[in-house]
Parts: sequence; structure tokens; C-alpha cells
Amino acid sequence: MSIRQPTVFGRTLLTQRDFSKVNFRDLTFRTINDPIVHYAFGRSGSEEVLTNFINAVLSDKGETTLIEKVTIKNPFDVRRFKNDKQIVVDIRAEDKQGRTYDVEFQVLPHTSFMERCLYYWGRIFDSQIDKGTAYNKLSPVISIILTDFQLSDHLEALQTNIKTRVHSKFMICERDMPEVVLTDCFQMHVIQLPKTLDAESLAGVGPELSQWLKYFGFPLKTREETMREAISQNGAVATAFGDYVTFQEDPQLRELAKEAERNLKDIMDELQVREDKGRTEGSTNTAIEMIKQLFTMRFGSLDTTTEEALNKKAERSIDQTERVRLTTLVMNCASPEDFRRDL
Repeated sequence: MSIRQPTVFGRTLLTQRDFSKVNFRDLTFRTINDPIVHYAFGRSGSEEVLTNFINAVLSDKGETTLIEKVTIKNPFDVRRFKNDKQIVVDIRAEDKQGRTYDVEFQVLPHTSFMERCLYYWGRIFDSQIDKGTAYNKLSPVISIILTDFQLSDHLEALQTNIKTRVHSKFMICERDMPEVVLTDCFQMHVIQLPKTLDAESLAGVGPELSQWLKYFGFPLKTREETMREAISQNGAVATAFGDYVTFQEDPQLRELAKEAERNLKDIMDELQVREDKGRTEGSTNTAIEMIKQLFTMRFGSLDTTTEEALNKKAERSIDQTERVRLTTLVMNCASPEDFRRDL
């Protein structure tokens, strides 16, 4: 297959993989499977692929000054995924101008999602400054969040506008003069992967980002011929897809993908069972037991300090709002220490 090499930022991406002999029916894992995403976009050597995706997101909202290269701050580590039950993949990179890009793929819907995104943006922004550092040294933090579910509630209105139905960019603006931006330090791109990836669903999305969305929709939402077309149009997409194929061919890596899918299914099943049971029993103890089990599924075991803190919670009656907060916290905290701190 002939691959047309992209020159989005002044040079080409080299793609060696020949997909003509690849049986697409054998490719069963989703491209947004946790370790696959980090392998294709977050390992040392994948900087140009990540840069191409970030530029596709930026240019889709009219950015004309694109980045040349990023440095990945948390590169892929096989050991990280062997026992990690985390459902969120976070890839952090920095460009030559010092701007930080936090790229996240979220497949599990939950309440207070946008508040959580804002919280993690704030933590990254705050991490730039040490005691005695001047505020003018702070650089922009740009969050790029791709979800495999449709946002609802106060963001439901986005679905009625063709320009924001899939991709929305949030900044801090003056209410009556939205063209006046308070600061460029805060930028948050939210991309909602449509249920279908046809021309109608992707209307209003630029061609480069459309190619990437077709990649992220494979194999459930993107058919083989559509995927092959995206590969032929963008060498970076082809490179990522080659890594995706390689991941499934390597026994050790393939096992990581299988484990990630099992973890996701287990957590979703557990959430449903506990939700049904809690709806029936409605007790604080039931809610706390659910949090304990989710903690164990995430981090492998329940340490004594965390268990004691949760037991103290169980001594008091907690309402539905607190149950939702605890569930969201245990599903999205980065470590047991983060969970205990916010408990």
C-alpha cells in the first residue's frame, strides 16, 4: 500500500509497515485499549505520532502555529501495566516553548467528569511552580481529552452545534465578549468519539482529526476499508496502526491488552452489581464495601490505612452525593496516596 507522508510540521513521517497482508479481521482489540494507546503514542520513539495528533486537534480549532516536536514526560513502561487497574491513560508531553500537553483517553463514563478534568488540569499547572518561582514563568497547560461516551447534562447543548458536536475547545473568556480571552494558560479540548464515524457524524471536523477519530474507532466503529483509507492518507496514522498491529502480534504485549479489557469489564460489571444492590439496600455499609472492592481492583490490595479511613466513613451515614464522589475518586485517582488525601 502506498502511504502518503504528511508534512504537517515541515518534515515527513517514515512508515515501514506493509498492511496489504494484514488480516484486519484478526485485529480484535480496540485502538483505545489502555496499554495500546500508551504504546503507540507515549513510548520513546513515538513523539512524531503524538505531535501529529496534537497538531490535528489544534488545527481543527483554527490554530495556525503548530508544534514541531514534543518530549514525552511519562514514557510507556510495560511494568506499569502489568498490575495497574487504571482505566484512564494520561500521556504528558512538552513542546520547545515549554507548553505542556496532557492527552487523556477516557472510556468509562462517570459523574462529575468535567470537574475531575479541571482538577487534574489544575494539578499539572500547579506543579510548574516551586517556592520562590515567579508567576510569569508559568506556561500554558493544554488538556486534550477524548471520551468514548457522550457528555450530558450542562454540556448537552454542544450536540446541537455542528462545530462543537464532536470537538469542543474551552478557554477562560469574558461572558459578553467571548473573543476576549483572560489568559492562554488554560485550554481544554474535549473530543467525544461519535457512536458512528460516517460523514454526517464527522461533519464540522477537519480532515486530519477525522482520520485520527477513524483510527480511534477501530474496530468497533470503523470498518476495514475506512481504516485502510485513513492509513493511506496520513503516515502518522499508519505508524500508530502499525504499532497497534505489532502490539497484538507480540505475546507479552497482547497479554497486557487482554488484561486491560478484562479489568474494564470487571469494573463495569462490579459497578452495575453494586449499583443494583445499593439501590435495593441503600445502606452506607454497602456503599463503603463497594468502594473497598473497587480500590482493590484498581490497586491490587486494600492497605490498612485506607481500610481504617473507609471504616470511619462507614460509621456515619453518607448520602448519594457522597457515594458518587467516592466512586468517582476511586476510579480516577492516580495512586492510593491520592485517594487517601482526597478521602
